[in-house]
Amino acid sequence: MLENIDSIQQEFEQSLSSARDKKALSEVKQNFLGKKGQVSALMGQLKSLDPDERKVIGEKLHILRSTLDEKLQQRFSDIERDEVNEKLSSSWQDPSRRGSLFSRGLEDAGLHPITQILHELEDIFSRMGFEVLDGPHIEDDFHNFTALNIPEAHPARDLQDTFWFEDGKHLLRTHTSCIQIRGMKNRKPPVKYIGPGQVFRCERTDQWHDFSFFQLEGLFIDKDVSVAHLLYFAKTLFEEIFKSKVEIRTRPSYFPFVEPGLEIDMRRDGGKWVEMLGSGMIHPRVLEHLGVDSEVYSGFAFGLGVDRLLLMRHAIEDIRHLRSGDLRFVKQFSGFRAGGIPC
Repeated sequence: MLENIDSIQQEFEQSLSSARDKKALSEVKQNFLGKKGQVSALMGQLKSLDPDERKVIGEKLHILRSTLDEKLQQRFSDIERDEVNEKLSSSWQDPSRRGSLFSRGLEDAGLHPITQILHELEDIFSRMGFEVLDGPHIEDDFHNFTALNIPEAHPARDLQDTFWFEDGKHLLRTHTSCIQIRGMKNRKPPVKYIGPGQVFRCERTDQWHDFSFFQLEGLFIDKDVSVAHLLYFAKTLFEEIFKSKVEIRTRPSYFPFVEPGLEIDMRRDGGKWVEMLGSGMIHPRVLEHLGVDSEVYSGFAFGLGVDRLLLMRHAIEDIRHLRSGDLRFVKQFSGFRAGGIPC
């Protein structure tokens, strides 16, 4: 029996060295380690041996099986590596070379218009001293609703058609306000940051509405923050975005997480008033959820519709164009400067 084990090992080594592809390796594996292979045949003979000899031979057979299997796996890996190297050597592409947006005929390539305007807005807010944060698309009930003064069964939840998961606890975020909640977990006032990102609503799509769109929300918390600070901030922001002097006006509105709630409109050169910003002073209950003492600190929050701003800037008539994947539409926005700021 021991002679058979040595013979099998020698035969295996010869077969392994002559196997040049995966098909040949599979045949080697079947011949030696398959159900009807040589090692299995020896295993079947163990029952005819006396107990002491069976123990010794059985242990050697188990070692043999493990050794052959390990060598087969290593040979499989070597062949896969050789195949990849052969493909790479015969290809005109160099995968190790850093990609260039302007190589191999891609001179007209560019960023998607939503990405462009997000980069521009982030640049503006960074210059204004705001930190830029990110957060998960899949949220829980607390961060998306409860922490924003929208408890369970609150009628304000009906204002947002929500994509819920089957567990009833998680959802696709309906706004980026939840980024603000998460942002305060490891921050203390004074703070000011924004959370731009994609949000989701279970809504019927039309010319002006889509089930997914981009928002930019933010907050500023410090001592003695007032509505006057909010209005100054809004006017400065609009003038940075549009590179011109603007007028602003406010209208009362309702948002569960602020009190008072304000819609801020703007116009340029005596033109039409355009709704731009939902905002307000952060509700004391929300400050407490954020771990902020509402007796000491106050702040304002705001939200900007990125898609709406993009439609207005470029006179786009249908929001659905933004996610159509139609290159004829996207290529109109291919020009950009460093940092993604549109030309």
